[in-house]
Amino acid sequence: LEALATTVNQMAGHLQQSAEAKLKAERLMALHRLSTVLTHDLRSPMVGILKALALLEETYEKMPKPQAQRLLADLVRGGNLLLGTLNDLLDVYRHSLSALPLRATVFVLSDAAHDVARLLEADASARGVKLETTIAAPERRLTADRRRLQRVLFNLLDNAIKHSPAGGVVGLRVSWPDSARVVIDVEDQGPGIPEGERAKIFDFLYEAGEPRHGSDRHECSSIGVGLYFCRMAVEAHGGRIDVENRPEGGARFTAILPVEQPE
Repeated sequence: LEALATTVNQMAGHLQQSAEAKLKAERLMALHRLSTVLTHDLRSPMVGILKALALLEETYEKMPKPQAQRLLADLVRGGNLLLGTLNDLLDVYRHSLSALPLRATVFVLSDAAHDVARLLEADASARGVKLETTIAAPERRLTADRRRLQRVLFNLLDNAIKHSPAGGVVGLRVSWPDSARVVIDVEDQGPGIPEGERAKIFDFLYEAGEPRHGSDRHECSSIGVGLYFCRMAVEAHGGRIDVENRPEGGARFTAILPVEQPE
């Protein structure tokens, strides 16, 4: 009996060590995936900022004013990209501890949408992609967390631009099916999303399979936190978000939100 008890204790110890090793391996893998996302998402805007600063430093004295203004706009855009990524990560962390806190204000959604579109115009133009924004009339004022909804719009549009072919069109459409809801659609003209990935695309740090047209493998190998944040923020507002492939080609992300937030 003593020998049997010793054997059982040894097995239990091995099982515990195995479970701890598995948990440690899973945490290391999650940390590796997160660091990969951070390296990619933060490196691109940082490189753009440094290049613009170097050019500004070298040629500021003889640079035409319009060119200097464009460089300064690029710097602001790059800074906003970095800040937005960091804010997404902070919000994901806050949400892991409790519900995402919202700071609701009353604002005109078209103003927020046009601000985001202007922020992405340079990147879209560099990729040969056209941005089109359509706001249905009559427009209603929205009660929501403006900063977080702008991040949702930014992430969806940025994702659509990255996965669109040169010469393609990315569309942002806002409509009001009734007095209580607003519908936001973001469409691209890429090849769409594989059937097996559509159910997972909003998962945290989900890694996509094959690259979609218009992006290199590294750029689209990880969805990162952007789409996960979109779902988190939309659901925090009492809404829902989904994705489907368009019959004419490309993907359509649809977010449906209440016009008013409960007290």
